[in-house]
Amino acid sequence: MKSVKVAVTGSTGMLGLHVSFFLKSLGYTVVNVSRETWNIEDPPDSWNFSSFLEDVDFVIHCAAIISSNFTSSNCPSSAKLISVNTASSVYLAQWCQKNNIHLIYISGAVCYKDPNKVGIAEDDEKSLNCLGGAYGLSKYLAEQAVLSVTGERCTVFRPSSLYGTGMPSNRLVQKFILQAKKNLPIELSAGKNLVNLLHCSDVARAIELAISRKAYGIFNLASGESESYKEIASKILSLTSSSSVLIDSGDNQNAQNRMLLDFSRAQSQLGYEPHITVHDGILLMLNNRYF
Repeated sequence: MKSVKVAVTGSTGMLGLHVSFFLKSLGYTVVNVSRETWNIEDPPDSWNFSSFLEDVDFVIHCAAIISSNFTSSNCPSSAKLISVNTASSVYLAQWCQKNNIHLIYISGAVCYKDPNKVGIAEDDEKSLNCLGGAYGLSKYLAEQAVLSVTGERCTVFRPSSLYGTGMPSNRLVQKFILQAKKNLPIELSAGKNLVNLLHCSDVARAIELAISRKAYGIFNLASGESESYKEIASKILSLTSSSSVLIDSGDNQNAQNRMLLDFSRAQSQLGYEPHITVHDGILLMLNNRYF
């Protein structure tokens, strides 16, 4: 039986690493497409997809430039971020469509107009002035272009708030971990605010389900339960045996519950269920493991 060959763009990023390692563990042949193979910031006329995507059955598009990966001095402009993320997705979608390759595009829940609504469904209202700023806008514009180019014969995932091994040091969970390891005070901005954390390995599981079922469509992905910033930080302190002190200086009178998505479509059509609790996900990060 022929092994299914899958290409993962952005393969050295947080999500790409989880997807690559997970699919390899299940016996898939994985082509890792890193920045060295395809630099999405290069001019589009220099891209030769056929040179590194030969004979693939699926392409999982995780690659994107993210402002949080840069310092303030070299952070890309909003216009560049939107242009690069959108153009790279469109050109890749065109190549996949021409070569009859199933494209799986990783979008984001930041496209929804009301991120604090409980049970956000795929058809709920979107906004060009979304929570994720220029990055969120770029993901949504790219998503819509991919759907148009492929005639919706693709798979789009909108995960909630991703975390996992390889997370940038300035993002919530990793920032708390680094502070806890150094026994530094952990400052919370409104510690009662809730966030729906989704471990990257659960996204990898959803991707594998879409591959095995050859499923098209748009799917929310979430963990089902939200936790407050304070609860997340407390778990990290416990798991690291840290002496760090939690300092909650924010406004807790109007606590928000962000990205609590309705993922029933993924459950019914893909058989998706989240596996990794926040406790277990933090343990994986502390042990530098992916799943």
